[in-house]
Amino acid sequence: MKWSVIVTVHDFRPMLRDCLRSIYEQHHGLDMEVVVCDQSGAYDCKRMAGDFRYVQHPKAGLADAWNAAVAEAKGEWVHLIHDDDWILPGFYAALSPHVNTANLNVVSTGYENVRDGEVTFQSADRSGFIPNWGEIVATGNPLQVPAVVFRKSLFNELGGFRERGWCTDWDLWARMALVAQWWHEPMRLARYREHGEQATAKYKVQERLQSFCRVFRDNVESLPRQWSPQIEQMAIHYTNQFMSNALSLAVAGDTLGGHAVFDEVVSLAASASRWQETGRAGVLLA
Repeated sequence: MKWSVIVTVHDFRPMLRDCLRSIYEQHHGLDMEVVVCDQSGAYDCKRMAGDFRYVQHPKAGLADAWNAAVAEAKGEWVHLIHDDDWILPGFYAALSPHVNTANLNVVSTGYENVRDGEVTFQSADRSGFIPNWGEIVATGNPLQVPAVVFRKSLFNELGGFRERGWCTDWDLWARMALVAQWWHEPMRLARYREHGEQATAKYKVQERLQSFCRVFRDNVESLPRQWSPQIEQMAIHYTNQFMSNALSLAVAGDTLGGHAVFDEVVSLAASASRWQETGRAGVLLA
């Protein structure tokens, strides 16, 4: 089997209907299975799954839930999509030629970010193998889950998702981008919905910033030496931005949160500085 489309349901919402409809309208004629992995246990979720394969999983953390969902895949390629996201017409048609390319392991597309009724378009500006793509993904996440498909074999080789809070998906994309052949298709072919009910949106500002700093440090450890000027530039950018966030938390009365973010930012800056000076990732702070 070529494709496994895995729809994850954390807390059942009627928006699942839009997600499943967008897949249903495009899956005919493809060597594809669609699996609804449900943690909600809601009757309506099973009913909405219809003819798609339905499995019920126990509640779990983000990484464990996603890993359990991908484990259900029987296909060579996996498309993971949340119940409140959806794909736009032409998604699988545009990606199908690439997933039949030998030695290609990941394909991504442009996507629309939907928040409070406003839609913004996100994508790299060119098609194909993008120079320094590993650096781009490692120093800032330009992707969202519904806009990425990957070989299950690569996913298993890298150990799947690791719990990194708000940045759990970015952690995997960065590890994939540094070792895999990756094709990007800039057309807007997926929609990512951002709202207060999302599992990732429940992370506090402090936790989101700490998660970002930790994943950035993890990524720096794996980057080639020749990227040191870019790493220094990005570290300075994030240091300035997150220092301001730490101050805002403290001013708002969250002194402990402000101090926690401040400590993470100091560690981030120190790690990037030592990595640039020595050229060896292994000396960075864990």
